[in-house]
Amino acid sequence: MAALSNRDIRALKILAAFLAVVGLVALYIYVFLPQQERLTKVREDLQTVEMQLRADLTRLNKASTAEADMKAALEQLRAEEALICDEDKQAFFIRDVEEMAKKSGVKVNSMRFTDGKAIGRFNDVATIIEITGSYAGVKSFYDYLEVLNRKLAVRNFSFDLQSEVVAAKDGATTQKDVLHSICNLSLFIRPKGGVQGGSAK
Repeated sequence: MAALSNRDIRALKILAAFLAVVGLVALYIYVFLPQQERLTKVREDLQTVEMQLRADLTRLNKASTAEADMKAALEQLRAEEALICDEDKQAFFIRDVEEMAKKSGVKVNSMRFTDGKAIGRFNDVATIIEITGSYAGVKSFYDYLEVLNRKLAVRNFSFDLQSEVVAAKDGATTQKDVLHSICNLSLFIRPKGGVQGGSAK
């Protein structure tokens, strides 16, 4: 087989870069935009459920159906709370992320948490996850995140292509392009002793 000319190699690199850009655009359209809508809905759900509960308490003495309404509101609140982990079990989320990364074949470079911001009786903990892997692996990771049985929502993504050095068994090294992504999300948790002073430490 004839060796590729410099022109052919350059054309292949241009094609690879074009395909990577197309992949990133698809990831933005099919993953990022729906997650943005989900973030808004999650926050609205938490506030709406508590507002509904207070409204049902007010109607308790005014309507014959108040008891049924109150029961439905409490059941909805319990369903929402079941997805919110306790502060002392926050490490379970780290385990979940590591398992998703293993299944997707991506590497978790770092995971950082900030102090929680109070939303009703819960805390919105800003969480930053940094991963690298193939396009398919990164997309698979975010697919798992989408259906994870936790109360969370993605705030934003960032993506860029990076080169990774791969060492062969014979000691030779090669360069491999990988997709690097940083995910900024909201993780909702139940603080110890409730929320005090507007935030949890």
